[in-house]
Amino acid sequence: MNHNRSGIWTIQYFSFFAFLISFLCLTHDAQAETPSFKGPKVALVIGNSAYQNAPPLPNPKNDASDFGEVLKKNGIDTDIQINTTHAQLIKAIRKFGEKITTAEAAIFYYAGHGLQVDGINYLVPVDAALKNKSDLTYEAININMILNELQNRGDGQRVNLIFLDACRDNPLTRSLARSMGGSTRSASIGMGLAKIETAISGTMISYATKEGATAEDGQGRNSPYTRALLKHITRPNTDIGLLMRDVRKEVMKTTDSHQEPWEYLSLNSEYFLITNQELANKANKEREALLNELAKLKEDLSKIKPAPTVQAPPQPEQNNKQLEELKKQMEALQKEKDDLLANKNSSSNQTQQILQRQLEEKKQLEAQKLQLEAQYKRQLDEEKQRAAEIERKLQERSSGSGSSPKQTIFSAPSF
Repeated sequence: MNHNRSGIWTIQYFSFFAFLISFLCLTHDAQAETPSFKGPKVALVIGNSAYQNAPPLPNPKNDASDFGEVLKKNGIDTDIQINTTHAQLIKAIRKFGEKITTAEAAIFYYAGHGLQVDGINYLVPVDAALKNKSDLTYEAININMILNELQNRGDGQRVNLIFLDACRDNPLTRSLARSMGGSTRSASIGMGLAKIETAISGTMISYATKEGATAEDGQGRNSPYTRALLKHITRPNTDIGLLMRDVRKEVMKTTDSHQEPWEYLSLNSEYFLITNQELANKANKEREALLNELAKLKEDLSKIKPAPTVQAPPQPEQNNKQLEELKKQMEALQKEKDDLLANKNSSSNQTQQILQRQLEEKKQLEAQKLQLEAQYKRQLDEEKQRAAEIERKLQERSSGSGSSPKQTIFSAPSF
């Protein structure tokens, strides 16, 4: 076995991780100063697709899953509920209300069917039938239930953000209208959702489209509204009002102005859903997790014991192309690190751009790290298997000749 080459490979392997750790340490210094936080951010995210008494909707389950995961990745305490029945939705709303009492922000997102009757908006669980008007009380969720939870929990200082992607064309609305002897254009049952007149201070309510209009479900994985939310909602140090204006522009462009999202705002000041400081905290946590992972990997590798065997045949030449590419990336990152240190007092906008590039590059390096780990372990396993096969054959030969083979020791690459 070519032990020298294996040793060199291992040294390069851990040198790469040492550099990565050093680079991640820089993220803390690259952040702009931001105010301290008052409490956690809590979200309830619901997506209803599998309706039992209406054709299924393809996108709400995807919309809720994707939106909820984005919130989770940014440190927001998020409960994702998919295809909820009436009982499950009631339970989730109650739990949400209990958690937001001490929260800095409460976020409620719903994708699925909704309807308005007599100016009141309802969210529709997957088990609703809505054969007559009285069924609304027992089978649908009055949006005022969520508003009451927001109003009655906490000290009134919390920011409340409500996103309703529930203005889709609803066949249950038409069947309900027929049972009431009218149509969806009657005074009692309206298209889409009705305007919400909320007296809750510090609240934003966002509709996928204007009141009284229907929204598109979309042709891809997500609806046009949620796709725009996913693109803009986590932009750091940007007021939520500005973010939603960008969402509106994006949706109108996508739908040729057929759909225009709308907000009802009573926010008292600017509010940043994601801040630079939160991104720095997240990077630090990921760095700590990476340090722990590397320490465990090193410990596991140190426990690999040499296997008794004869001298293994020479190993084929190692392909160093991947390591050369990593070396070039490390040199480029080192240059960016030096530039960042030299320009530590640069503008906030420049800092945000550098931070974003760092986060993207870190993701790429982590993926390459996993590939290298798998390659290294696979190589070690192959060498062990090859050594064991040689040992087995020598033992068979020894049994046939009656002589004892001379043994040498096979060792795993040192590191």
